[in-house]
Amino acid sequence: DEWRVKWSIEGDPDYAFFYVFVYPRGETVSYVSHWNCDKAPYSDTQYIYEGNGDYYFVNGAANLDSWKLEVEDYY
Repeated sequence: DEWRVKWSIEGDPDYAFFYVFVYPRGETVSYVSHWNCDKAPYSDTQYIYEGNGDYYFVNGAANLDSWKLEVEDYY
């Protein structure tokens, strides 16, 4: 199975920072995907090759005006 996360950030072009970790539900150590970005504005799509299940996102941001994550079932 495959799914994807379309993401975008807007903010200070010199000092922006954004990161994301994706974990299976109940897990706190082993993540299934992660990415980061240190420039804004920026957008991309992250493909995740994990099966059905429940997942959660942990993210952090600095010097951003906004950020967006859009999760899509993609196969």
